[in-house]
Amino acid sequence: MNELSLHNLLKPRRADTHKGDYGKLLLVCGSMEMPGAAALSAKAALRSGVGLCTIFCERALMPALSPAVPEAIFLYPDGPQTLEEAVARSSAVLVGCGLGKSDEAAQRLFTVLDKAQCPVVVDADGINLVCGRIDCIKPTGSVILTPHIGEMSRLTGLAAGTIKAQRKRVAQQFATGHQVTVVLKDHITVVAAPDGRLFVNDSLGNPGMAKAGSGDTLSGILSALCAGGLPPFEAAAAAVQLHAMAGDRAAARLSQTAMLPADMSDCLCEVFAELGL
Repeated sequence: MNELSLHNLLKPRRADTHKGDYGKLLLVCGSMEMPGAAALSAKAALRSGVGLCTIFCERALMPALSPAVPEAIFLYPDGPQTLEEAVARSSAVLVGCGLGKSDEAAQRLFTVLDKAQCPVVVDADGINLVCGRIDCIKPTGSVILTPHIGEMSRLTGLAAGTIKAQRKRVAQQFATGHQVTVVLKDHITVVAAPDGRLFVNDSLGNPGMAKAGSGDTLSGILSALCAGGLPPFEAAAAAVQLHAMAGDRAAARLSQTAMLPADMSDCLCEVFAELGL
């Protein structure tokens, strides 16, 4: 059996456990312009089994986010607990989804990258803020970047067509060169590890997933698996498969045209049930 198959990567929950055993995830996501990105990521993370999900965001976002993810905990920049303290308590951090590209957003990103001793998933605005400053990522192997083709072009300076034509080589060289895990998203998604290992998803998923918010959902799944203890490369390979399988179920139920990223989170229930998890 493929060592990166979901049956090998994901294990049933044990009877004698509590929420702390399934990870403490911190989301540094969302902004006044894009609160939904934080909601989508948090919902996907919770659907993927994380024990505790904390959102670090502006206090003004709470009325919109709390009804969408009532299971989440909220921390605010103007509160008594600092971002550094929140990072120190976490078993994984997701940063960037809907964060914006302001100076304050950049400061939060670089604080996470500097202080985290756990896996860090950098997505969306986080990737755009890293462009040109890739040296801010410590070569520990614990950072995961999730660029689509356009973001990978900005990271590498390569044309999008070149990346599409040589996606495995580009992802692998970037991952080994910077000692990060790369999830290069496209209709064929490539996961590359710092040690050169590759995982390619070229069979699961569908065009209905090509909607804003799909990447936020994937990042939520991925960060939950990291928080739960899977190593970055294995967590990325599992997350890509779960995301695509949920997307296929959403398309079958709702059509590729009408399905939404939020539907994929709901369809994770069916995927985990079928896996016996």
